[in-house]
Amino acid sequence: MTLFSKPKSVKGTLLLLLLPAGIALMGLAWLVHGLLLDRMSREFVATRLKDEVAFLEHQIRDSGGQLDDLQTGDYFQEVFHHAFAIHSPSSTVISPDSWAPVLTSLIESAEDGTRRVQDADTVDGPKDILAYRKSFLVGDTPIIVIVSEDLGALKRSQAELHAWTAIVSILLILLLVVVIWFGINLSMRPVVELRATLKRLQDGKVSRIHVQAPEEFRPLVQQLNQLLDSLDQRLERSRDALANLSHSVKTPIAPSGRFLRTPVVRSPTISAFK
Repeated sequence: MTLFSKPKSVKGTLLLLLLPAGIALMGLAWLVHGLLLDRMSREFVATRLKDEVAFLEHQIRDSGGQLDDLQTGDYFQEVFHHAFAIHSPSSTVISPDSWAPVLTSLIESAEDGTRRVQDADTVDGPKDILAYRKSFLVGDTPIIVIVSEDLGALKRSQAELHAWTAIVSILLILLLVVVIWFGINLSMRPVVELRATLKRLQDGKVSRIHVQAPEEFRPLVQQLNQLLDSLDQRLERSRDALANLSHSVKTPIAPSGRFLRTPVVRSPTISAFK
């Protein structure tokens, strides 16, 4: 038992081949868009986190390592829109407070660079963050600076954008269906003209096929005209054969007719008896 039966028309065949291929390519593009969007967003966020850490380092060095002299709190939140932590042996500044459990664990870590924390054990804080940690010395004082981003909020924004991309993809698929259908009908127009010409040929209005066919249909038109030439030649030979046969049949009829009209001679025996 076959799962797919062969389409009975050229339109069906083209739609069966082109439409699934277009849908598959559009779906693949949508998946690649999601992967690239996630990658580019994380790289962009990581770059911004590094820049903000560099800015904080510059502020700390200008203050001589005195964290109390920094403009923290709302200033950094308005400028960076990110959570941050600044740690020194004498004090620790974390903003906002809901991020304290996550950022404290990163302060206690000994690894610098970009870090991602998933499924963080917090109540009001984020569960998935991307952070950049840097440790340096201001004089003899070790300083640790961490700036982090909530990837959960970023993913929600990406999901909304990805959903709009899906809607646009569906609209493009519908447009693709319309374009494919229009292209098929436009490509099949020479077939309609050829059928009309064959109808006129059947009615005796034309003797040969003269259609402005595209390159793909020209061999077919030439083959049909050659077939018509061959049929005309056979018909002409058949007419000549019939004429010759009729002439050969009529030729011996005249002599045989004269023999049939010869008078009957009476027998002499019959006259003697009379």
